[in-house]
Amino acid sequence: MPILTGGIINYGQRTANPTSPTPTEGSQYWHTTENKQYIYDGTNWNPVKVTLPWEQENTVTHWWKSEGIQSATAWNAETGGANFGTTSMVTNNLVYTASDSNFNNNKTISFNEAGDANASGMSLASGDYWHGSDTAFSVAIVMRKTDHNSGSSLGDGLFTQVYNNATEGGWSVDISGDHTWGGQYGEQVGGISGYNSASNYSTPKKGIFCFRCDANGAASEYKWCPSGSSSFTNLATSGSAPSSLPTNNYTRLTIGNFYDTTSSNHEWSGTIAEIAYWKNLRVDDEELGRFLTYAKEKFNL
Repeated sequence: MPILTGGIINYGQRTANPTSPTPTEGSQYWHTTENKQYIYDGTNWNPVKVTLPWEQENTVTHWWKSEGIQSATAWNAETGGANFGTTSMVTNNLVYTASDSNFNNNKTISFNEAGDANASGMSLASGDYWHGSDTAFSVAIVMRKTDHNSGSSLGDGLFTQVYNNATEGGWSVDISGDHTWGGQYGEQVGGISGYNSASNYSTPKKGIFCFRCDANGAASEYKWCPSGSSSFTNLATSGSAPSSLPTNNYTRLTIGNFYDTTSSNHEWSGTIAEIAYWKNLRVDDEELGRFLTYAKEKFNL
């Protein structure tokens, strides 16, 4: 039996949109077949969408929570089943912190902070993480960068798509810009002014970095939300991928440096607390905003 309260009708449980008595704006019912609540807007019945916090409702294909960090050389995945390890990577300058005061006493791993001649990093086992430049991807990283190592025209090896299980052809993205290893593939934006010099890190840069792109590098954005800020700023944008980047046979992801190298020319220096990765997807603003809310609260940013 419908209940009328303040001009709004509650029809209770139904299997279809009710028509009698005639619904008023704001009237509601529960659809027992769809298990959804509907509200009448004066013209149409509309399902009520309840958006959960990012950690409960998201589209990530891979997620490495800080809680999954086991040691300086092992980081277990929350989502996606691919754990970061150190196969074919230098390990002597990886540091595990069980309770990092810079990140609200969560677990972290630091990379290459002992000096300029370091080359440490972590990698995933060979697998299907990105097809190549003809497909989209997004990554968001909670981090604190302490130095720049690549020179002013290139970014450091924060997060690298590995080509053919080799160093050459890898493409890295960072707040300082991007770099493709080998010299013949080109860069997308190169170095990003204000972030591409060691002098920029006399005070470490802590916050949330996001890179996202559509297929063929369209709508690429290098985004940064520093600690204390409430939103992302675009540091650089591009409408295309690096000019000669391969379109297939990308096989791994690395953090901290390029895959299978002892070179310290492009290593990344700093601390990482959490990583979210979207394979074949340019994450939308709504979900990225919910990730930002989640990460800022968790890590007290």
